[in-house]
Amino acid sequence: MKKQSGAALIVVLSLLTISLMVGLSSIQSSQIDERLAGNYRAQADAQMRAEESASVFYSWASGLGDSFCSLSAADAIRDFYNDVGGEHSVKDSNGYFSVQGKSPDGLSVAYVLLDLQCGGGAINARAAYACVGEGCLMTLGASFPKGGISGMDHEMPSGNSCSDPGVIDESPNHTLGAIVVNGFVDSQSGRNPLGNIEGMPKDSAYVIYDEIKSSRNVNSGFFDSDDYDDIKSYHDYLLNDFAVNGLNRESSNVLYVGPDSGPKGDGVVKLNGRFDGVVVLDGGTLEMRGGDCIYGVVLARSGSILDPGGNAFIAGAVIGQDFVVDGNGRPNIYYSSKAVGEASSRVGLSDGLQAVRWEDFVGDLGLLGELDG
Repeated sequence: MKKQSGAALIVVLSLLTISLMVGLSSIQSSQIDERLAGNYRAQADAQMRAEESASVFYSWASGLGDSFCSLSAADAIRDFYNDVGGEHSVKDSNGYFSVQGKSPDGLSVAYVLLDLQCGGGAINARAAYACVGEGCLMTLGASFPKGGISGMDHEMPSGNSCSDPGVIDESPNHTLGAIVVNGFVDSQSGRNPLGNIEGMPKDSAYVIYDEIKSSRNVNSGFFDSDDYDDIKSYHDYLLNDFAVNGLNRESSNVLYVGPDSGPKGDGVVKLNGRFDGVVVLDGGTLEMRGGDCIYGVVLARSGSILDPGGNAFIAGAVIGQDFVVDGNGRPNIYYSSKAVGEASSRVGLSDGLQAVRWEDFVGDLGLLGELDG
């Protein structure tokens, strides 16, 4: 018999070992793929459930109409659970409604963030401050941002506080800082006040016709005669047909300041803290001091807003003809689309509930404030 060296056996064993390793690797890879697919399916299920719950919550809120705007976030969530049941998870998270969805195994969690705004901004504010007429005078503070006008869209904090609202950086609603037609913009410092006005677009944050009571005349931005006619016509509607004749002056959401207003009947109304709604300035004087604020819209046909001292502010919009904003304080006017929309709704001009933010979110809701900042 011919002597055998065993080389074939070694080759076969080597091939079997390689095949075994390849097989084991394939099995391990398949297990990983299976787990990844399972995780993806669980996350997709959680996100789908969050979207479904968000739709249920939004439909419920829309069904309430304007009454939803009068509810705090906590009350809205409580009423939602009472009306719909506890199968949906909704929480108040840093000013948003966070709607939670979980996978069937409970291991994957996803959220939908909702920012619901009442009304579509039925009062159309084209700038944070807009005044038409030779009687317009806006006296800005000596420095910015304390004592200026901002057309950047600002937040509307809940509660009764008058802490300065923050800017919503990614908002699509940024607008002009100021529109002044035939009026004056002045500064307490005697310097050119236009550095105290910001808005969008940044290279044309204000539109000012005719004269500016400052060290130099500036005309930034471009309006044609049709634009002017549109503004004048809209102001006439807001200030006459709507503000003076169309609003219920007895409503808690309306503050009327006329020539006979005030406790002494002398036309002087002193604001005390925070007011949410629509202020109608119709020949009287509204006095605001440090710690006072307005979240909403000021419609001014004539009259004055005085800031004798402090850092009073208006968040929303100021729209009018031939009125004065003056004083020794550092008044601020911040544009806020949410404050304008909710003020519109409070006085019956709601265009329905709108979700100004509907966004999928996966992660730690505790980081939401940092991410927004």
